[in-house]
Amino acid sequence: AIVTTAVVESDIPKPVRKAASYPYADLPSKLDTNDLAWDKVTTHTDDRQSYFPLEVLEELANSGKIKSVAPRFHFIPTEYSQSNTLELDAPAILAACEEDGVDIALLVPL
Repeated sequence: AIVTTAVVESDIPKPVRKAASYPYADLPSKLDTNDLAWDKVTTHTDDRQSYFPLEVLEELANSGKIKSVAPRFHFIPTEYSQSNTLELDAPAILAACEEDGVDIALLVPL
């Protein structure tokens, strides 16, 4: 599974965001990273494949190098509260990964 901090639904205000899971079919061509802190002058997130390697994982699964790709990916907000991360978001992502039978989660922080 892929777990990212890039926002799927940019109209949700930052203070309201919480961990969520989405089917890969709902993956937009570009994830919203505007409110995240990163060097927007010398780098960009226009090429989703450069930071969200779904296509590469699918190729690995099709070639038999990995068993499969999970049916959905997961969003976890950038959070500066250790208690929110430990008590709310991390357990939600863990439960979703267990529900999907995930062996490995690829963390893609932006």
